Amino acid sequence: MNTMQGIKSEFLLRFTVENWKREETHTKTSFWPTDAEKPGIEIFWRWANEPTTNPIGPETLLMFRAAAAFEHAIVKHMVECGEAVDLDNVDLVESMGHKIIQREGDIPQVRIDMERNFIPVTGYLDGLTPEGIPIEVKTYYSSRVDKELARGKAPSSHYLKQLAVQIDYCKTLTGILVSANRSTGNIFFTELRRQSLDTLVFEVGDRSMDMSEPDVDEERDGERRGSDEDEGPDSVASECGEIYGFDLQDEYDRWRALMENHIIPLREPPLDYSYKAELTKELLDYYAGKDGKFTEIRRAIKGQRVLSDHRWRPQYSNYKDLWIEREMKQKGFKTVAELCTYTPTEIMFLMDYANLEFQKTKDGKWKRDPSGARKLFTRKG
Repeated sequence: MNTMQGIKSEFLLRFTVENWKREETHTKTSFWPTDAEKPGIEIFWRWANEPTTNPIGPETLLMFRAAAAFEHAIVKHMVECGEAVDLDNVDLVESMGHKIIQREGDIPQVRIDMERNFIPVTGYLDGLTPEGIPIEVKTYYSSRVDKELARGKAPSSHYLKQLAVQIDYCKTLTGILVSANRSTGNIFFTELRRQSLDTLVFEVGDRSMDMSEPDVDEERDGERRGSDEDEGPDSVASECGEIYGFDLQDEYDRWRALMENHIIPLREPPLDYSYKAELTKELLDYYAGKDGKFTEIRRAIKGQRVLSDHRWRPQYSNYKDLWIEREMKQKGFKTVAELCTYTPTEIMFLMDYANLEFQKTKDGKWKRDPSGARKLFTRKG
């Protein structure tokens, strides 16, 4: 083994071991703000100490560490600007009624520890303003999210509900969600607020960004990342939406029901989504995309994608294989191929929806890709 191969092997091995330790030390004994909108089946598996079937690899762990460092740098900059409290000043933070925890990479965060609906809720805050308002920082890697936030769309409801839990803990009326693009450096600020301390009904308030126009080089971004249609949870989780208000009590009630009906009696709940959903016009409308290119539908036709009824949750779950196993049993399939392969009838349904047809040669035979594995298709007309 040459020197470079040895360095790479040692590097990946260390990160893999650290990842295992990270999984082992995060025993779930409470609900976390990040459980907002998370599938109940995954919360149950995690609480029941079910081993992950698709754990994150060393490369993904490194990406998460880099994201955490990026988020911490944003908070430090806010401290320098006088917009956030220095969490290294433990005495000051404790005088505000909070406790500091040193997390991975020696990054200080404020500890959340409370009880709601008679269930324990714990977690961490990225930062606090001098007035005690919670700051949550989320990063992503997508020019599409930049454009949608710049057009005034609300950030992901998944992120907003995490911030709402933090606002509830801090007993404040407002909180700040900072959305930052790790590629372009664009930063967006979103205020989440409620009318009084007696309510858990939240709405999106003021929004602004750190510059007048998003600095997006779409061609460069496309070369680096490929299509925005299938970027996984790193950016799709931050998918913007039209949700501008919600009642956090609904989430607390869902957690309480999970605790009483499934976690305590160790009774596995039903799957929240189908890994392979029934093909309907509504499902294909969901996947069609705004550009009219039908990217994910084309991939499904090629056998490269299975369409779930959630764009990324089952596909990128740490329990993906277990999810597939449960769905196979539920639907009576004996092999993974049976579940994850589309029939000729289903393929024709996909092609009709996307207005596609198979290509033929001059002698009437089907054109195939260079490997000969699949027939080629094109737009009708």
